[in-house]
Amino acid sequence: MTKGTCYARFIKEMNHTAKNLNMNKTKYANSHGLANPNNRSTAYDIALLSSHAMQHPIFREVVSTRSFTTTIKYKVQTMLEENEAELKKGEPQFDEFI
Repeated sequence: MTKGTCYARFIKEMNHTAKNLNMNKTKYANSHGLANPNNRSTAYDIALLSSHAMQHPIFREVVSTRSFTTTIKYKVQTMLEENEAELKKGEPQFDEFI
């Protein structure tokens, strides 16, 4: 199975899961939701997904983590709530890890 085939299967499974969660106005065209006009959803559908996700302890732990320290290529970087200021600017910011 090729990488592309696996990716297409994953997207199909995302859409299947959305349907099972009654996310009737959601359609995924890629896994991250960026830069594809064929991705669509509603606030209601995202609320359904969020409600389902919060039933899983590991998801609750991840989304409630306010800071996290890790070592990346011998550098220690601390992630804090710095993104809040960036989000208020109205444009998402993406960090690259080299």
